[in-house]
Amino acid sequence: MTFAAQEISLESSSRVQIIKFAVGLETFNYISTKEDRTIDAVLYTAIGFNLGPNDISMEDRGKTIVLTLPPDDPFVLRYLSVLPGVKSTVTVLETQRRDGTEETIIAFRGIVQSVGFTRNATEAKVALLPIQGLATRTGPRHTYQSLCNHMLYDERCQVAKATFTYSGNASVFDTATNVLTVDGLFAAKGADWAIGGYVSNNALADYRMIIAQSSDDVTLHFPFPTAFPLVGNTVEVIAGCDHSLAVCSSKFANVINYGGSAFIPNKNIFGVGL
Repeated sequence: MTFAAQEISLESSSRVQIIKFAVGLETFNYISTKEDRTIDAVLYTAIGFNLGPNDISMEDRGKTIVLTLPPDDPFVLRYLSVLPGVKSTVTVLETQRRDGTEETIIAFRGIVQSVGFTRNATEAKVALLPIQGLATRTGPRHTYQSLCNHMLYDERCQVAKATFTYSGNASVFDTATNVLTVDGLFAAKGADWAIGGYVSNNALADYRMIIAQSSDDVTLHFPFPTAFPLVGNTVEVIAGCDHSLAVCSSKFANVINYGGSAFIPNKNIFGVGL
């Protein structure tokens, strides 16, 4: 019997919800049954969760949905001390307990908007924002400012990220100061080259912002998760930009695509006249 046939059956319907989180290359797969279950060669862990209403209708897809998870869940713990550097995506699937074909349908797709703890930290509330909700957000494309409005390496900036990426061995990481040593960085790129950029951990598909550089040492804004050690692995260091005209010219030779109003007059003629 197909999913649709069981779904409308008064006697056979026994809906099962599946939740799939992705944080970079990490995945967390859960199912609402009492036992773990393998579907399409993917193991789903049985866990007690509560996903808002039983039916996720088209109207609900335009609103934030709250998922309740145990406070010690591995996915929740990724948000406990340091937020992931990448957005977490979520897919909710539905199947039938008695469906021998394991047919699944997609009920929801979106991103994790926030993770919080309630009831004296006895449960975690995960706010899920649907893809449709992202489309309703609007904002100014440019502001009248001297600094560049573009995001570094985007389609308007047009700087090639590969040209300003350095791959090297991470030899030392000081967990007390968040200082990471990337061998050969200074010799290859020079002083302050990485400030404002980020370190990418390929094994995790995650990244952390660089707030300082001293020789081969870069200081990370936040550490990577301790479950993914950096030392001994190759990391990528991507150069940063302070969005000034001077750096756009000297470092990136990209003034032709500069997205700011670098020559805003200091004198406000509307206040003091010509």
